[in-house]
Amino acid sequence: MKYKWLGSTGLRVLVVSYGTELTFGWKHVQSKDRAKELLRACRQGGINFLHTGSDQCHGEAERLLGKALEDMRWNSSDVIVTTRISFDLNLLQPDQPFTCYPFAKKFNIETTRESVKRLGLKYVDIIICDFPDYINVEKVVMSVEEIVWAMNRVINEGLALHRGVFEWDIYKIKDACAVAEKLNLIKPILVTIPYSISTRTWV
Repeated sequence: MKYKWLGSTGLRVLVVSYGTELTFGWKHVQSKDRAKELLRACRQGGINFLHTGSDQCHGEAERLLGKALEDMRWNSSDVIVTTRISFDLNLLQPDQPFTCYPFAKKFNIETTRESVKRLGLKYVDIIICDFPDYINVEKVVMSVEEIVWAMNRVINEGLALHRGVFEWDIYKIKDACAVAEKLNLIKPILVTIPYSISTRTWV
C-alpha cells in the first residue's frame, strides 16, 4: 500500500480513497449493515480517507456514513473524513423562498453545520467547497473572497480542520490563495478534479 502526506497538514492518506456518491443512500447501500460491510472492506484494503457530500442522495449518504462509523465505534484517529458542500439545483427556482445564493457565507456556514450534524461528528477533517459557476439565477455574481471568508469561519468554528475546493480552475485557486494571504485567512489544501480512465485533462 502506498501512502502519501497530504501537503503540510500532517495527514497521511492512501493514494486511493473511498467516496459515497454512487453508493451510500442509493439502492446499492441503503442499510447500516451494508455500509459497515463496505467500510470494513476499506479498512482491510488500507483505505483511511472517506469522502461524502451534502447533496449526495439528499444528505442520506452523510447520515448513513455517520451511523455506520458510530456503530463500528471508529473515532477521529481511525479515519479521515471529508465532505463536500454543494447545492440541489431543483431548489433554486424563482418561485422558491430560498434566503441566500449558493456558496454565499450564510449558505456555506449553515450547510457545513448541517453536514457535520448528519455525520454525527464533532468536525470533519476537510470541508470541500464547490464554486457556483454552473449556477446562473438572476445574474448573481459570487466572489472568491466571499467563499474564502465563509470557509475560514467554518474552520474557526471548529466544524472542520482544513478546507479544499472542488473542480476550481487554476485561476480561481490562485485568487483564493491570494485573498487568503492578503487577509490572513486559511488557504485551501487540496483540489478534487475529474479523474478517470476517460477523463485525464486535469492531470
